[in-house]
Amino acid sequence: SKYTPLYTDIVCRMGQVKLKNVQLGTPMLSPTTFELLLENRCHNQNAYTIGFADSEKGKVFYGNDMLEVGSVLTAPYGNSSLPATGTGSVWALAEVRISGQMLLSGLTHASDKGGVPLYLELNNLMDINLQFFFGGWSIRKWMRKKCGLRLANLGSALLSMSDPTGPLGC
Repeated sequence: SKYTPLYTDIVCRMGQVKLKNVQLGTPMLSPTTFELLLENRCHNQNAYTIGFADSEKGKVFYGNDMLEVGSVLTAPYGNSSLPATGTGSVWALAEVRISGQMLLSGLTHASDKGGVPLYLELNNLMDINLQFFFGGWSIRKWMRKKCGLRLANLGSALLSMSDPTGPLGC
């Protein structure tokens, strides 16, 4: 018989990005805050379900100067899991706070057609539990990704009700 590895790599692609809880700030005076709900759609070729036990807080960076503006963790209500030989979602929630000073410096970039880059560090701990007739075995493995997307001018995007985010890439 053919040798079959116990673990086969998971294949992921970027899913949807949702902008939530936006509070627009005033340049130089008050911050703009918002959340991004990020989805990774993954295909698990393994014969067992993979859950997510924990996450480490990743950083969120804004603009070409990579100014730190927030953090990202596994979304607590996302029920991230990858079913055995199936497809599932891994959800993360980024909380972003762009200061009034950063808003002022970012206005020149935000008016560009391409928008402002936003970079995210995703750090999720996979939890694999294998059950055999004589007992079980647990494995944990970190899944770390560096991702990015473009963020349009929030004010105009919200007024036109168009999607203010570009596609997410990792």
